[in-house]
Amino acid sequence: MKILKFLAAFFKWFLIVFVISLATLMTFLSFDKGKETLVNTINTHLNTESYNVKIRSLSSFFPFVFSIDRIDLKEEEKTWLSIKDVTIDLNIGSFFLTRDLEGVFVGEGVFLNSLPKEKEGESEVKINNDESASITQLLSIIHAFLTSLNKFNISIDLSRLHLSPEFIGQEIDLALDGISLKYDKSKNHLSVVLPLLTRSFGSKLSFLASAEGEIEDFTVSFSIKTPEFHYDALDFKNIALQGKVTGLPSKGHGNLELDFLYNDIKASLNLASITLVDQILSLKNISLNGLLSSTQGDLSYNFETEEVAASIKGNSRDLTSLTSLASLGRFPLSGTATFEGHLKMHGTGPDSLRLKLQGTQLTGEDISVASLNADLLLDDFLTIPTVKGTIGMTDIKSNDVALDTLTLQSHLEKGQGPLSLKGQGKELTLDSLSTLNLGTDRQIITLNTFKALYDKEPFNLEKPFTIEVFGDDVTVSPATFKIVTFPFTFQGKKQGTALDFSLKGETDLGVLSKLFLYTGDIVKGILSIDFTIAGSVDQFDYDGILELKKGYYENITYGTKLHDLSFKAQAKDGLITLNNVKTRDGYGGYLHLNGTYDLIKKVFDFKADAVKMRFAYTDKLKIIAREGALTLKGPYNNAIASGSLTMDEVAYNITAAFGEDVAELNVIDPSKPQKIDKSKLKTNQKKSPNAFKLTFDFDIKIPPVFRVYGLGLDSLWEGELKVTQSLDDILMVGEIDLKEGELDFLGQTIEIDEGTLSFDGQEENIPYLALQASLEKNDFKAIVALNGRATKPSFALSSEPPLPQEEILSQLLFGSHSSKLSPLSALKLAKVAGELSGVGGGGSFTDLMKDHLGKEEVEVDGGDNKKDALLKAKDTLSDKVSIHLDQGVTPMDSKVVVEVEVTPKVTISTEAGAAKSSESVGVNYKWDY
Repeated sequence: MKILKFLAAFFKWFLIVFVISLATLMTFLSFDKGKETLVNTINTHLNTESYNVKIRSLSSFFPFVFSIDRIDLKEEEKTWLSIKDVTIDLNIGSFFLTRDLEGVFVGEGVFLNSLPKEKEGESEVKINNDESASITQLLSIIHAFLTSLNKFNISIDLSRLHLSPEFIGQEIDLALDGISLKYDKSKNHLSVVLPLLTRSFGSKLSFLASAEGEIEDFTVSFSIKTPEFHYDALDFKNIALQGKVTGLPSKGHGNLELDFLYNDIKASLNLASITLVDQILSLKNISLNGLLSSTQGDLSYNFETEEVAASIKGNSRDLTSLTSLASLGRFPLSGTATFEGHLKMHGTGPDSLRLKLQGTQLTGEDISVASLNADLLLDDFLTIPTVKGTIGMTDIKSNDVALDTLTLQSHLEKGQGPLSLKGQGKELTLDSLSTLNLGTDRQIITLNTFKALYDKEPFNLEKPFTIEVFGDDVTVSPATFKIVTFPFTFQGKKQGTALDFSLKGETDLGVLSKLFLYTGDIVKGILSIDFTIAGSVDQFDYDGILELKKGYYENITYGTKLHDLSFKAQAKDGLITLNNVKTRDGYGGYLHLNGTYDLIKKVFDFKADAVKMRFAYTDKLKIIAREGALTLKGPYNNAIASGSLTMDEVAYNITAAFGEDVAELNVIDPSKPQKIDKSKLKTNQKKSPNAFKLTFDFDIKIPPVFRVYGLGLDSLWEGELKVTQSLDDILMVGEIDLKEGELDFLGQTIEIDEGTLSFDGQEENIPYLALQASLEKNDFKAIVALNGRATKPSFALSSEPPLPQEEILSQLLFGSHSSKLSPLSALKLAKVAGELSGVGGGGSFTDLMKDHLGKEEVEVDGGDNKKDALLKAKDTLSDKVSIHLDQGVTPMDSKVVVEVEVTPKVTISTEAGAAKSSESVGVNYKWDY
């Protein structure tokens, strides 16, 4: 009877398990009714093109084991789920009989690309809108299920789990290699190994985590590494994050190292200690190399109260990288600095920041600061701030403006208080006082006083005015400034995107240019403005009148002058129109100008006619145009000036232009080919671009009035040149030919037979000379060839009939053969030959004698006539004995003197030679008076 009951129970549970297993497998293989039915019959071995399932055993002891050789679920020929070599071993019998569940999951790989698309007419499974509630419910169900079990042991070993970017929904390719999970409920023990590999945004990230211990208090060790990670302009290199957490999430420790590259700035971050204790995260020993030379920093965050506390202290030997990163590369600043900062943020409470900064030798584009000191305290700076402290700078230079000191002081208490700015310099002084009232929804800034004095010219605020900001609306009360004695007023408002502003008054352009233009050019005139600015932020118009009286302009670099520059321009819809504007150069020449300037688009469109106009008039360059037609077109930051000019006079002084660069003249052998040192031919160096950028495209015709002179050259040329590029980088290209000229060489005036002057844009537009001159003298013809840059030409000497170089020089200098020269003339010839060949080094005649005679001092006393000339030499034998030699033209004019110092004021001298009839000894005494 007992046997029958046992068999009945056996078959009962066998049928239950078989039906459950069969239903589970059927549901898994054919859950989507809209797809092709994958399962027609269930046997112990199922095999099709889409799947391969093998049930290994189904015994009476209720272990349920089945293996999957391969399952590929496809949709439209695309596999979205792939399972390979997976074995599942569940002891279901123990679960039903004793509420014990033991299972083993072993597999080669699971690959999930994307979920299948829903077809029309299929019901959508919707999750509760409250996702957190759904997750909580799911966890509760799982927890209740696990709690109901008496025993729960599970083991999972999966070689690979791969989730594609299509499944995750981002540019992330996720793969887990070698997953291992073991859990024993009876011991409450969990062991997990989770190696993760992701490819995100073109980068590779590896993650290895392992956890072991009781479920309430286990230890997690992790390591994250990636050789590179790219996002926008930020490149991370060699990221390494390691750590260990015990009793998650109550405590843990770790460290972080990473390198990053941003806009060519290389830096590395190191967090030597990361700890988590009682929900407080602490970062200690923070260092940031590359941006900062040395740092000591700490940071803590309380997860419960959301409080943040941080402190940092360090220095930087070069601020270029740090300031470039902070300003996104626009305003890099070099120099050194030390800093100290303390930050406290109290969640919803007030915040506090204390910052100290000291910088030295700070330099950037168009600015330099010798020292900077900042000491600031900021409280509640994210809402209604309190700002107290001082920022001070010394020796500030920006363009042509310089200040000895500049100080900014703030006494802002809960959004209210004064802000003062004071500056002191030799040419400029500043004194400004503002009052701030910063509320949560309305900010009012009142400028109480503003006084500036530049080059003894005042620029002052006549009365206080306010700027009120309320949401998107801005209102400016009438602000009247006065430059010298000329006032102008600015006022208006902005409501949402609508603008309504006005600017009216007169100003002295001379003072205005000193204050704001910084070019150093001379600008004069009275400018009257009556403008309105209306429309929207995206599209607004200027209307009004712009009038200039008694205008004057002088370019200090080229000597260009514009006299009597007056006009009255009408602005309509943002377009300023100039008609029949005439300006003179002060010497009979003039420019006649017409055109427009678009204030909104900042585009020029001008035409000008030049007659007898002096475009340049300096010691080194004179350019007077006979006539020409010019245009100025294009946007403000890329305007193009073009046209053609016919020159009336052009003069170029080589010595004045490049006098500091003129070197010794070198004589070369014309019979040997000469090599050009291309390393010395450099292109024009680009300067930093101005806000206003002007490029050239001029065709210049030069009649035979182009005079080039200096370095012994005086010549007239004609030809055509093309002047292009910009004010910062003028490029002259073309070739002009010699009409006539002469060369002063070794005191001889030599007529130039032929020559060319080439501008090739090399070496700051220094022209390349190619000249040949000749001189006939005493049945002798000397030929001089001059080649090379105008500042460093080389001479080649030849003659007819052919003579050595020394003989050519002797004929040019003395008109006779070198063998017939006197000793002094021979020395002079040697000196000149040495200088021209580069041996002399530019020394004097007596310098050459020192070298040849080996004497310490050499001088020539010419006397009253050639017969009285003496060559004097001195040599020191010891610190108290010296010998003097006087060599005359004849032996009778020579003598030797020996001088011995007895005391600093007494010497004994002895003299002998043909110049004296007898030898003599003398005592000399010297005194100061």
